[in-house]
Amino acid sequence: MKRLVIFVIALATAGAMACYRPASAGEATLQIASLPLDVTVDTPVQVTGTAPPLSDVELQELRGGSWVTTATVPASGLDGHFTLPVETDFYGQRTIRVTTTLLALSYTSPAQQVSVLPRYTAAGASREFNVLPGFRWNPCQAIPVFLHRGAAPASAVRMVKQALGQLHAATGLDFRVAGSTRTVPFSRAWNRRVPASGLYVGFGTARDVPALKGATAGLGGPGVLEHDGAGEGVITSGGAVLDSQNWSKLKPGFTRGLSRGSLLLHELGHAVGLEHTTSKSQIMFPYLNRRSPGRYGRGDLAGLERLGADQGCL
Repeated sequence: MKRLVIFVIALATAGAMACYRPASAGEATLQIASLPLDVTVDTPVQVTGTAPPLSDVELQELRGGSWVTTATVPASGLDGHFTLPVETDFYGQRTIRVTTTLLALSYTSPAQQVSVLPRYTAAGASREFNVLPGFRWNPCQAIPVFLHRGAAPASAVRMVKQALGQLHAATGLDFRVAGSTRTVPFSRAWNRRVPASGLYVGFGTARDVPALKGATAGLGGPGVLEHDGAGEGVITSGGAVLDSQNWSKLKPGFTRGLSRGSLLLHELGHAVGLEHTTSKSQIMFPYLNRRSPGRYGRGDLAGLERLGADQGCL
């Protein structure tokens, strides 16, 4: 039912370092160094500066229209110097500011932006994606992952973990392998009682999952959809299953063409809310083929960003 396609993206440039102070301040109460404009994923980036001595300092990031504290220094020290880390482990544009409070006085720095980019150039256009309307995982809660290895080799489990790492980099969602399971996603048992929470990834055959017949190499998608107290749609469980027999016929690694990595990224994309696209340059094209590039494309990444941490908590 699902097949795959691509993945590639842009590189980074660094900005100059400089200091500024809030225009409203009568004296130098809060100063921070300017940040690079672009960095590649996992490049360490720190906000450094000075604040009133012994004041609490927070780094805040704009997510889903609200400022969220991502790092804190309890007290800036006698000299007022502080260092705070910017999250660069997933793609997207970080809009950040620093705030500090001393006694009854509060200070806030002007906002800065840092674009976190993949280490490759993504193919296609950013408009080439479709998402499940109105539902996404809560990026502020860890997602437990349960693995069903079945008849697949041990190397398959390693590839699942690598694919989850790529999905985290594209979304900021926090996937944590919680252990093994006997539940095969989308099997008869799954359909009778869909798990209420967690992401299930497994290997099976058409005997386990009737929909895995013919040339269908995998299936993926949400399991349980709910609405939270604010009426927002939440995916609380999902699954991806790979056909064990077809798996052995695919090229190993995250390589171009009919590869296991392409299949994994496609089905996991479905599990977090991506739907098919008509663009052959994207992983979410419905059919795995010899042109499938084995990495998320620009449209895939734009869709995954809409489903990820940059949209804020649910």
